[in-house]
Amino acid sequence: MQQEPMTVIGNNVRKEECCDDAEVQRQMESCLCQFEKWGEAEQIHHVQNLISKMSHHQHSQLNSFLKPMLQRDFISMLPSEYHYPLPLKPLGCELP
Repeated sequence: MQQEPMTVIGNNVRKEECCDDAEVQRQMESCLCQFEKWGEAEQIHHVQNLISKMSHHQHSQLNSFLKPMLQRDFISMLPSEYHYPLPLKPLGCELP
């Protein structure tokens, strides 16, 4: 089974919030390298386990991080023949 490519959003981790401990940083990088080798189901299961161990405050921080990623512009993903000026109809204007 071929795994779909990962969507890499970018390095959104603020440097001042990263761990200064070199050993912990090395362990985090090792964990990420291993994570990228797993299939989608294993990745999801692992992340669900991690989230279940986190505090409410950590969940709120994750929510703030994920919200912009989940607010996708689906209109721009449609084929060009469907790109109508959508706001015009609710304003009472006629579509071309």
